[in-house]
Amino acid sequence: AGYAGRLLDAAKSIYQFAKSHPGIYSNSVPQSKDFYGSNGWKDEMCEAAAELFKATGDQQYLNDAKQWFSGGTAWGYSWDDKTVGCQLLLWEATQDNQYKAPVEAFVNSYKPGGGVPYTPCGLVYRDKWGSNRYAGNAAFIAVMAAADGIGGADYLKWAMTQINYILGDNNLHISYEIGFGGYFPHKPHHRGA
Repeated sequence: AGYAGRLLDAAKSIYQFAKSHPGIYSNSVPQSKDFYGSNGWKDEMCEAAAELFKATGDQQYLNDAKQWFSGGTAWGYSWDDKTVGCQLLLWEATQDNQYKAPVEAFVNSYKPGGGVPYTPCGLVYRDKWGSNRYAGNAAFIAVMAAADGIGGADYLKWAMTQINYILGDNNLHISYEIGFGGYFPHKPHHRGA
């Protein structure tokens, strides 16, 4: 197992710590709340438990993920909201339609006509802060859903439009991936940096 085993052991340990000390991250690190305040913690625990079930096959992790499952359509997939990631992992593990339906609703909401607006050039535009994050993460969920039998080629085709836009297939021919392509931003704002 080597390195992978050490990482899995660390993930189990961190998960157990979080399970024993539930709560919102920004409450324990008050300096973060103005910039990265959290709206909840059960979505992170749900996704963590589902990932650990996938890695270990331990039924307790699946039971935990189901306990923390939240229905409904996620607004986005980001550092603050892991809901759709959990829903997709639970679908993968169980093939239960209660997990599939919100994944479909999420991806379909990002596709043209689904309610999330688009820029004139074709990027799905969920929010002004980190717009490529939301487009890229929704594309990621669409690709993973297609791999799990949801949406198929239609989801893959849509996801590629978003990724290609981010990588420079847009009216400005700008790659928003630093270092990718011939024309990309050289002085990006990144609070963490």
